[in-house]
Amino acid sequence: MILAAGLGTRLRPITDLVPKPLSPVGNVPVLGRHLDALAAIGVRRVVVNVSHLAAQIEAFVGGGSAWGLDVIISAEREPAGTGGGIARARPYLQDEPEFLVVNADIVHGYDLRAIAARRRESGADAVAVIRRTGVRFPSAVGVDGTGRVVYVPGLETPAGEPFDFAGIHVLTPAIFEHLQPTGSIFLDGYAPLMRSGGLVVAYEDADAAWFDVGSRAGLLEANFAAARANHRPPPDVTREAHADITPPVLIAEDAILASGCAIGPDVVVGSRARIGAGARLRRSVIWPATEVPAAATLDGAIAYPGGILVADELRRPA
Repeated sequence: MILAAGLGTRLRPITDLVPKPLSPVGNVPVLGRHLDALAAIGVRRVVVNVSHLAAQIEAFVGGGSAWGLDVIISAEREPAGTGGGIARARPYLQDEPEFLVVNADIVHGYDLRAIAARRRESGADAVAVIRRTGVRFPSAVGVDGTGRVVYVPGLETPAGEPFDFAGIHVLTPAIFEHLQPTGSIFLDGYAPLMRSGGLVVAYEDADAAWFDVGSRAGLLEANFAAARANHRPPPDVTREAHADITPPVLIAEDAILASGCAIGPDVVVGSRARIGAGARLRRSVIWPATEVPAAATLDGAIAYPGGILVADELRRPA
């Protein structure tokens, strides 16, 4: 299951026009990246819950045939929360011995098969993927020295070492005994499951890439990583005149770069985007079908069809 029903408030005003799961990373919508990853490990059926701007997500997915998947849309009139969204998808999930749940607002490099294997080997009722980020209780997930989760938000007393939740779990139908039609997966799922004696274990991979693309800075950082991994200078046909390219960049083949523009480092330019004459772009993302005005200077910015957004907390290069 992919949780894609959130409002995307941290990305407003972009998400007033485009749902957060369709934000592009490396010129591929985040939701498409998740569907690619699931198809690659042999998943054949995926539930996607939707609410905010649901029609755009449904149109993008189109039943899942583009990925060789059967995608079921679980529509929510109002977002039901992480726990409520899973609860409402129970008819599609309850007959499986285990099921993977991924938040739509992350981009990651985790081995999904290994996470599922951790669940089977441990016999746990749930596996939560965790990260070391300096997060503190009570919002942290507490893990003891054996890898068992001993605290989640919703339990009374913090215990174990604090970790951040990475937005990926493998769950079993035991979780449905506790979830409510609306609510949090931790407060309304994990916490009562653990109180009743259920076993929850953690999975950590410190080397796996991970980005929170629900924030401006995280969305930019994920795109920079995509540019570094897939650096592609523009072919001659995309250029009206000379452009100064400083790698790494990732530029769609049908983007138009006008005379005298300078692009890079760490820039992604989407399909049918137009970069005006003399524009200067660095550490920025230009969404598809977006025009950057002539002589504009963008640094740490997201340009989308509705305007330009700057990330206030973008990490500067060392």
